[in-house]
Amino acid sequence: MEKSISKFTVQILLLTFVCSACTKLETKIYSRLTTEEFFNNPKAIDNAQDLVTTALVTMGNGEQIRYSNSSGGELWNLYDRQTDGTKYMEKSYKHIFEPNDEKRWNLMWARDFYAGVGKANLTLSELEGIPNKPKSVRKVLADIKVARAYFLFQAMDCFGNIPLDTLYGADPATVKTNTRLEVFNFIEKELKENIPFLDTRTTPKNRMNKYVGFTILAQLYLNAQVYTGTARYNDAAIYLNKIISEGGYSLNTNFVANF
Repeated sequence: MEKSISKFTVQILLLTFVCSACTKLETKIYSRLTTEEFFNNPKAIDNAQDLVTTALVTMGNGEQIRYSNSSGGELWNLYDRQTDGTKYMEKSYKHIFEPNDEKRWNLMWARDFYAGVGKANLTLSELEGIPNKPKSVRKVLADIKVARAYFLFQAMDCFGNIPLDTLYGADPATVKTNTRLEVFNFIEKELKENIPFLDTRTTPKNRMNKYVGFTILAQLYLNAQVYTGTARYNDAAIYLNKIISEGGYSLNTNFVANF
């Protein structure tokens, strides 16, 4: 009897040991990566910009571009021509608006501008949280911040006072509307601080470079009197001359070839 009890006791102890060991297993999950693991690969850091790049491409075919072109930026808006010829021209050039036009302005705000701002904020929050960042991260951060400044510039240009939303995951209750002057000052500061870290030429396609940054600054200064009450034409000329003299950019003498 004692012998059988001893065997039973041993079995119970073994079972207890096995069960307790099961609770301490650390299974390696291959379907998910932490931010730190993902960004250990320098290529992943570079590819993190793709989210913002996609937003830039989307805006390039969005409502803001169509409205802008229809108000005189192009000889003719091809998208307008494919419809009834007045879809955007009546709204932006003739100022003829209808109740259902609200959808287009909402698309401009949400899809063209603040989708880009949000994606930039998300990517910046991930990259800035990397411990022991490699030096290459600084250029990537600069690229994204210049892109975000561009989204904010376009939003300010179209809507005037806008939320200066720069934090990913911010409580909506804390996001307030900023004046055009406040947004102007933020954009100017962001561009001047980050342009020096950009390349002089863009690789791969759709990334920011110094001359893109200078162009945004020039646009900002060209309309500074409207945004801030103070004309900045001389500052606009400085950066436009930089683009031409340092960047080697020029217009084709054949007018049509420029398009």
